[in-house]
Amino acid sequence: LVSTSPAPKWVALPCFTVMIFATGLMTAWLRLRTGSVWPAAMLHACHNAIIQWLFDSMTVETGRAAWFAGEFGVALAVASVLFAIPLWRSGVRLVAAAHT
Repeated sequence: LVSTSPAPKWVALPCFTVMIFATGLMTAWLRLRTGSVWPAAMLHACHNAIIQWLFDSMTVETGRAAWFAGEFGVALAVASVLFAIPLWRSGVRLVAAAHT
């Protein structure tokens, strides 16, 4: 992991890992739900654009801002998990229904 974040590696690595896992879960759900790779690709592209272009440019460094903002911050990790949980739960129901 090559982090450009000024946050300590012990914060950045777990946050990035959680965010990647949750985002991967969301893209997998989109792929399975729609039968197409394009919604997942669009989610990835929009995620990168919003985080790197919009939110990073809006963040003001206040000492520990890097701990919370950006791809390596706590805020995105938590938000990704909160979005992924309902999709994971509905995905489990979809798989269970397909196998019955």
